[in-house]
Amino acid sequence: MKNFFLSIFLCLLVLNLSACGDQKPAETVKNTKPQLELLKNNKSPLKDKLIGRIKDSDIPLPMGFELKKSSDCAAERVLTSDSQITLQASSDSFIFVIAKMPYKKGEALQDNSCVLKLVKPIEFKSEIANLKIDFASDRIKKFAQSNIGKAILAKDVSDKIFLNEMLKKRMQEREDQGEQFEVLSPYQLYVTPESQDLQKIVAGLNSYQDILDFVLQKVAWIADSEFIPYYVESGGKVASESDYWFTPEELLTITPVLNPGPQVIKSDCSEQANFLVSALIVKGYSPDNMRVVLAEVDFGEGQKGGHAFGEYYDESNQVWVPIDGTMGEYIENGVMKQGIDTIVFDYFLTHEYKVDQLWYAYNNKYFLDFEGKEESNAPANWQKPQATLENVLEGQLGEGE
Repeated sequence: MKNFFLSIFLCLLVLNLSACGDQKPAETVKNTKPQLELLKNNKSPLKDKLIGRIKDSDIPLPMGFELKKSSDCAAERVLTSDSQITLQASSDSFIFVIAKMPYKKGEALQDNSCVLKLVKPIEFKSEIANLKIDFASDRIKKFAQSNIGKAILAKDVSDKIFLNEMLKKRMQEREDQGEQFEVLSPYQLYVTPESQDLQKIVAGLNSYQDILDFVLQKVAWIADSEFIPYYVESGGKVASESDYWFTPEELLTITPVLNPGPQVIKSDCSEQANFLVSALIVKGYSPDNMRVVLAEVDFGEGQKGGHAFGEYYDESNQVWVPIDGTMGEYIENGVMKQGIDTIVFDYFLTHEYKVDQLWYAYNNKYFLDFEGKEESNAPANWQKPQATLENVLEGQLGEGE
């Protein structure tokens, strides 16, 4: 972990703002060791001078702000025009923002009525614990509103061995019918950006956020154990009435005409994840940075088990961020129920999405077995970590390496 004051000192050297009198730059660099030792000492007068210089300079520093949740207190309104906003995260009671700006301009904003709290760079580590509590409380409320754990309790993603065998059998059946595939895994056959029906829907949506909202509002979750009997009754054939995967094309053409809830697109977590990732690739996300993940997750209160969800790669923070369509509307005992109708696309960049064990990740182009038992062809960034509040905030400060 980089020392904050060491970073300041080196920055000042580069900018020729050294507090070492009239020394030439070459001499200053040559004699850095004594100064570095002084910087580590909290009582160092040199360090105090360096901090004073950095405060008085126009060098942009990352500053944290807790802002009131109000349209009048939007970050773009409150912060100065020369601020560079690098992160925004919402809790139940405030918006947390990180922006790069000169120190004095950031410090002056603490008198703004919209600013609940100013967090200086040196205070970030101590502030993480408080932010984790606030964001955890917000996440628990979101989960309660969305009933996200229903997919776990209904065992949407069954035993891995059974699931692998089922999907391989379906792939073989399609190959026997003359279809040809160039994939490492049958999972990849369920991410289909080439689907014409899917492309028509995406054409009417303006952004990645609109696609996520479409899944939350228009693709109702339903347990396979409840829906498959309706499918079998209509003449459909399945190997198991407890687990069955539709492709995005089948999801759009077959499920809306069946009960319960005619005219409603119906799916479980795996189909929602496959649909969501397929649509986002159509919209322009590179397959290098978009995937479906199968994993064991833990949402608390006994809600632990296999689950499928989407993830996108946040290049600026070099982390994978979950996106989950199962938080939206759902059908239970034949009755349509309301979940949450929207959640910001990068919500889980700073709010914990607890994964106990990663199993597989895939899209139409790549496949990764995290246990390494099956052949994989995924790019190197697929091994990057998942987002946590700690690694994101430390990355924002340049201390995460």
